[in-house]
Amino acid sequence: AYVAGYTTLSGLCTMKQTEITLKHGVHERSFDGFSSLAPFFFVAFGDLQATDRIAKYARFLKERTCGDRCVSGFSMMQGSFSLPWTHPWPVTLRELLEGYESGMRDGQLRDAIYCVSSYCSAAFFSGMRVDTLKSDTDIYVRHTSELNAGYPLHFLIMIQRACELIVSFDSRTGSLESAHTLVKELESHVKQDDYMMAMLNTFQGAIHYLCSDYEKGSALAQDVGILLDKLLSHSANMPSLYHQCFALYSSAQNAKGLKRRKLKRLGLKRHKILKAWAKQSCVNVVHYVAILDAELAALKGVKKAKVEELYQKATMLATRGGFVQDVAVANERFGYYMERRGEKVEAGRRFEQAVQYFDEWGFVQKAVLLSREKEELIAAWAIARGS
Repeated sequence: AYVAGYTTLSGLCTMKQTEITLKHGVHERSFDGFSSLAPFFFVAFGDLQATDRIAKYARFLKERTCGDRCVSGFSMMQGSFSLPWTHPWPVTLRELLEGYESGMRDGQLRDAIYCVSSYCSAAFFSGMRVDTLKSDTDIYVRHTSELNAGYPLHFLIMIQRACELIVSFDSRTGSLESAHTLVKELESHVKQDDYMMAMLNTFQGAIHYLCSDYEKGSALAQDVGILLDKLLSHSANMPSLYHQCFALYSSAQNAKGLKRRKLKRLGLKRHKILKAWAKQSCVNVVHYVAILDAELAALKGVKKAKVEELYQKATMLATRGGFVQDVAVANERFGYYMERRGEKVEAGRRFEQAVQYFDEWGFVQKAVLLSREKEELIAAWAIARGS
């Protein structure tokens, strides 16, 4: 039911599974029901702690009935829909890789491919070097393309192409052309599946964000809306909401009147959800909230000292978490803010750091483009520091 896109029916089946266990006792597959229940509980109530407790109970049941034997479908549910909300990304990545290896070994190929697809998605958003991830996805696609796995394979190809479009980014065509290419290549395969279309929209938004095309990102956010119901509790919800909110705030800074107020209001709605997750100890969104706090303060015209403090906090949190691409974007935005206020030396410093982090993440073309556009400011910073 879930694979076919019938999420309501899927939720009812999941509740029936858990009801059977509660009525009749533990079966060797009882953990399946509780593992699937966790994300639906999140969707219904938004309670991350309850979701985590249900997921832990599912793990307890699995260990009691299956021992240490890894079950690919269990790792897929835990790594894609439960763990990322209450654990750092490395825990999620480890679970998904174990699920992939177990599934390929035991013949659970569909679950194995979903595990590795979610692994690559999490790696993309958590800061793995994008050219390295592209090479990894190339290998995974080659290994799994002959298995006729349906939509999990399309998910994996989606990530492969997103990485490829970023690595081969052409500043003359920009993010619109790259995102358009991504959609046209995959839309025919996933357009009947709301879940996969939501995933496609998520990566489309990520490309706009990384390529600094905030107007297109803002238009996409308004067109597709908040994707929580379609993505269920998949970890892609986190970057999806963040990229939408970021684009809306950034576009609002260049808008006036009713349009400015509308964009700000839409951004605040997304910002509020992310803040609620952060308050529930969702460690993977803390730096998102900090970056958005800085963007909102700049939009509101808060005093410069406060905005600087917020940007510094944001870059510190993103750096600490290893979110290299987000450190780069935060520094880039900090640089534009300082440039607008005539602080050329500080702007040059922030642009230089943005260039370094884009290069470190593997987004070489963006690093080259930014260094050329802000060459004078970066040179002013170099003179000021005596190098």
